[in-house]
Amino acid sequence: MSKTIKRRQSHKGGKNAEKIAYLEQYYEAKNLERRLSEGIDDLYLTSMQAKSPKYDGMPHGHDTERDLSDLMAKLDREFSRLFKQQKKAIEIRQDIEKSINALEKEKERMALWLRYIKFYSWEKVAVELNYDFRYILKLHGTALEHLRIKR
Repeated sequence: MSKTIKRRQSHKGGKNAEKIAYLEQYYEAKNLERRLSEGIDDLYLTSMQAKSPKYDGMPHGHDTERDLSDLMAKLDREFSRLFKQQKKAIEIRQDIEKSINALEKEKERMALWLRYIKFYSWEKVAVELNYDFRYILKLHGTALEHLRIKR
């Protein structure tokens, strides 16, 4: 069990710790998706810079055709691996968004959306929704009670 979940369980009696940890995955998935996208861009540039063999009829010391083929196979495997990870990160984000959007009450949806999707501080959520800070925390707890997550 992660430290975050243990800390939340001791603070809230574990009541909503699992749901909070679930929602916090959005931030991690978003960052992972961004890093993977950069990695894919870098691989694409590498693949574009790979030199094709010269067919000038002259003997060459290296088997550049085989080297290029090996490089392209490695790049293809790496593209595939990164795309799979990126797809998983996107699915996590979409699942969390669906869970939040399934809440019946708009106030609850907005509180969770601003906090976990837009990464607003509690103070900024309160200002954005024009509610007292303490009410936002209470609204958050109510929203978590109503939130249904995939297990």
